[in-house]
Parts: sequence; C-alpha cells; structure tokens
Amino acid sequence: MSPTQRFADMGGNNTAPAAISQTKPHNRGALTPVDVTPPRKVSYVFQAVSAGGLSIPYAVAVDGVVLAEFAQKARRVSGDRGRFSVTVRQGQRVSLYLNSDAAAQWRQHPVYAVTAGERDVVVQVTEKMGKHADTDTPVRQNPDADAGAVDLYAAPLTGDVWMKVSHLYTPSEIDARLPANVSEAVKAAVKRIYSGLGSATLVIDEPPTAQHPARRLQITFTDSENPRQNISRYSLLADGLPRSHPAGYAALFSAALEADVGQITLASCWRPMLGSIGHRAGLGLDVSVLGGTVLNRQELRRAFEGKNGTRRGNGNDRDNVTDAEVAAFGAHEEATKLDDISQAEVKAARAALKNATEAGNASVISAAKDRLAKASDAADKTNEAQIKTRNAWDETRKAGEPHHVQRYRASLLKCTCVRQLFDPWVMDIDTRDAAEPEPNMQKTRNETTHAHHLHITVDEPRIL
Repeated sequence: MSPTQRFADMGGNNTAPAAISQTKPHNRGALTPVDVTPPRKVSYVFQAVSAGGLSIPYAVAVDGVVLAEFAQKARRVSGDRGRFSVTVRQGQRVSLYLNSDAAAQWRQHPVYAVTAGERDVVVQVTEKMGKHADTDTPVRQNPDADAGAVDLYAAPLTGDVWMKVSHLYTPSEIDARLPANVSEAVKAAVKRIYSGLGSATLVIDEPPTAQHPARRLQITFTDSENPRQNISRYSLLADGLPRSHPAGYAALFSAALEADVGQITLASCWRPMLGSIGHRAGLGLDVSVLGGTVLNRQELRRAFEGKNGTRRGNGNDRDNVTDAEVAAFGAHEEATKLDDISQAEVKAARAALKNATEAGNASVISAAKDRLAKASDAADKTNEAQIKTRNAWDETRKAGEPHHVQRYRASLLKCTCVRQLFDPWVMDIDTRDAAEPEPNMQKTRNETTHAHHLHITVDEPRIL
C-alpha cells in the first residue's frame, strides 16, 4: 500500500490494506483505493533583531499562485516571533512575498519557498545583521526523517533579502504615483531620481508664475550607514533612492519651494535594517537640514539628563533651543512630577474610602473622606500648575522655532500623500485626524528618535 493511501470497505467496514482492488464492478464487497493523505501545515515564524515591534507585510503563494485572501492586499506579521500558517497538500510548494513587494500590484520576487513533505513544516526566518552571501532558500535543520514531529527549516532575513523584497520604482511608474497638483518642475526632478542620478545633488528651477517668482531648490542626498553595513552590493543612487516612494520626494520638494527654502538635505530614504517598517517599505523619508537650519533639538532633553544636568540652555539661542525655553521646559517637568504624585494620592485615597465604606467603620470612613478631600484639593492645584507651565513652555518653544521650519511643516501637513510627520518640535501620528500635532517632549522612543530630523511617512494603503 502506498504510504499516502488507505482503503475503506464500500459497505462502511474497515478492511485490511490491499495494493489493488481485483474485484469486478458492482461488487458491493469490492475494495477501492481512497486517497486520505492528511493535509500539511506550513508555518513561518519571523524574528527581527534590528527593531522591536516590526510589522512586516506578507502574501502567501502556493505553487506560484497567490492565495485568494491576499489577492487585494497583503497582511502583516509581527517581527517579534510572529507566526502564520497555510494548509496545503503534500508536494505543494509554498512561497512568500514580503515588504513592499507583497503589494498586490507587484509581487515579483517570491522568497522562502518550501515544498510540503510527509510532515508539517516550520520555517524560522531570523533577521541577520551584516553583509552575508546567504540566499533566501530555507535550509533543513532536522534532515533525519525521525527527528521530531515537523520538518524544521531556517532561513536568514539579510539586508540583501530586504533589498530584494523592496520594490524598485521605474520612471514609467512615477506619474501615476504623484499627487495631482505637483508642478512640472518638481515632477521632472522626481523622475530623474528613478532614471539614475549622476551625483547626490539635485537642483530644481521653477519658472515664475502669476502666484510666485522664479524659485530654485537644491537637494542634497546623504547616504546612511545602515544599508552600507548590511547589503553586500549597494549604491545610494542606484539602489537606495529609487526604492523610496515618488510621492514622498514630491512632497518634500514642493513644500520647500512653497516655503521659500533654497536648500534641503535628505538624511535617509529606503533602508533595510533600522527603524520602522515605513523606511524599509520605502515610505519613510528624513530631512536633516532645512534652508541652513540643522533640525536638531536634543539639547532640550540633555539639559535635564543625569545628576549633573545643567537645567539651562547652552547660551546659544540660535540652535533651535533658547535658554528661555529650557527654563520653561524645566518648570513644566517639575510641575508634571508634582501633579503625578498628587493624582496618585487621589487614587489611593479613593481606594481607602472604598475599603472603609465596605468595612462599615464610621470613624475610618470619616478619616478616609477627609483624606480624599485634601488629596483632591491638592491635585486641583498641581493640575492647574501643570497646565500653566505647559502653556508657558509651548509659547517659548513656538517663539524660538524658525519661521521657515513652520512654513515647511504647514505645507507638508496639507499634502494628501503625507500620513505622518515627526520632527524635533512636534509629532503628528495621523495627519488625517482633526487633532493638533503634539509637542515633541523627547520622552518616548519615537520622540527621541525624531529629536534630530524631520520624518514623513507616505500615505500608501496599497503597501501599508
């Protein structure tokens, strides 16, 4: 009997296995082979070591055909040991499309292909830093047929693989991916990026119109260490810049021209193994210098770091953080700490009153009520101080911000293709909602990450 077949009595009774049925047709006692090969589950487990909380787009194909549930849009898998599975028949081949290549309009580079055998399959995909010659072909870890209940494979997610699964835009794609109101000068400049720049500098000359005089913008592209350290063969001009979404460049260039900024420096475009999935999917772009202003406000938080923090500015009010702002920020930080203590006391007093009420002791209840009243009164005062010092800090922060930076941000926030904007002054996680951007207090990891550059995330729902 074939190991993939069992036989069933057509009358409903189990029988001994038989290689071939030799009975004649219409014989109710005939033995007929029935293929009852159990389905195989193929699972993928992803471990990204370069960043926590990574969410990777993916689509699954079986025998070269993308499954119906991925036909319109990719799904996401966590890079923190995220797992997904697909059920197939023995002999079928499973492969993945990842990152921006998982978007329905592309899917050009399948990776991590395995063929289901006689057992379930688990493919462990682990990110691997540095330059490596490894391919994306999974390698069997337990070749012994009796070694475990599943066929275990391992595969690396190297910088080379990241680059493979990151879409490389071509000049013919650009027009369809730009906002409708992009000027011809900006559109031509963006197309040059995908045709192949000869140097890391790009100049845009916009002719005069009824709305504005002639304008010029010089863009400088700087390479980042991350792709150079993690891809075996990489060029910023040929491999990095063309993997970023055209609408991002158009937004940054158009905003600079509108804000009358003559020069910008882009610090990072597509990169494989640093930061959020936005940069890895080609939807993130960073600006480090805007019209001669270095976009860095790390001094604000550093003045309060450690036991020997100066608690004051450095005396240079032209570096985006004035001495007055540092003083106002320090007052707000202290007021916030006191308010946190007061709010904690209110919470504890309420819990004490609840316990006293349940116990039914009148004297204890009275004392608990007095405690809550005093705590609430103190909390009202500390909360008022917290709000007052917050407003004072906001005023000094805004007063010290260069006007051209404000104009540049305002233009970007109007762009339909910008979904997120983070910079040293403010954080806007969703430009589509009605909420005002929050000030960057350099407390969270996302805030400290963007204390020294401006970042935009392109709005492209087909990718993320």
